[in-house]
Amino acid sequence: MGYKSIFITKACKLHIRNDNLVITQNEKDNIISIDNIASIVIETQKATITTYAISKLAKKGVVLLYVDKNYSLNAITIPFHEYSLFSKIVHTQIKIKKNLKKRLWREVIKSKIQNQSEVLGYFNNKESSNRLVNFSKMVKLDDEDNVEAKAARLYWSELFNGFIRIQKGADDLRNSSLNYTYAILRGAVIRSITNVGLMPSFGIHHQNYFNAFNLADDLIEPFRAFAELHIKSILRKYGNEKRLNPFLKSKYIELLNLEFVDIDNQISSVRVAIDILCKSFQKVILENDISLLKLPKVNFSRYECL
Repeated sequence: MGYKSIFITKACKLHIRNDNLVITQNEKDNIISIDNIASIVIETQKATITTYAISKLAKKGVVLLYVDKNYSLNAITIPFHEYSLFSKIVHTQIKIKKNLKKRLWREVIKSKIQNQSEVLGYFNNKESSNRLVNFSKMVKLDDEDNVEAKAARLYWSELFNGFIRIQKGADDLRNSSLNYTYAILRGAVIRSITNVGLMPSFGIHHQNYFNAFNLADDLIEPFRAFAELHIKSILRKYGNEKRLNPFLKSKYIELLNLEFVDIDNQISSVRVAIDILCKSFQKVILENDISLLKLPKVNFSRYECL
């Protein structure tokens, strides 16, 4: 499985030659083995890609992400299922019992809040970090008391001074950085979900009929704190930047390859940890055993800001 994320920002042509991806720009060819590619991010309207390249990349499990001018995920091309147990998995996924969904969502939200707590502690907000730990202990089945929202209000107020979270249409650096990095992270989750034979449209908490990626929006939650930690660290290191630009994007996209995730008794990159979580989720629903769920934790001793 590939590990590289390719970032396309300028006019070029993407095509296949001898099972390699060829990126032609200014009559110069850059050749990359498809087996080494995990995802390709295209955020220019001046790039072209052949239909054969799209088909070949999908067959190899490479996800294509298209980002709009506001740095939000605009479209995505994912592999169609070739998983050997696809039919069995999908039928099981559709029939997940409500109680198991509620228990799974509780564990996902507890993990999310615990990771948020760790991030605040990393930035020396010890008191608020401890408050988030207490919030995580209050999460009930399906988070029926909406502890996630209560924790989020505290978390955002402490993570960034004077910050208001805007999910769409934001042009300020912090919000656009979050929206861009979440899009990359979401694409990686969608890729992993499809690679293990799950249907991304059937979520455990998100149930929007108009959202093709409900499950991805469920399983991304424990990983958001990893993105937020990385973004704040990058912005601290490169404090003179005023707007999201190619330099910052190149730093954010490397998040997926950073090895600072503690999961399943090992240290993994964010990309591999996403694979582990999605595979464990598949096992949970097939065996009806929530103890098989593997959730990520931040390992700060392994984190290094690029």
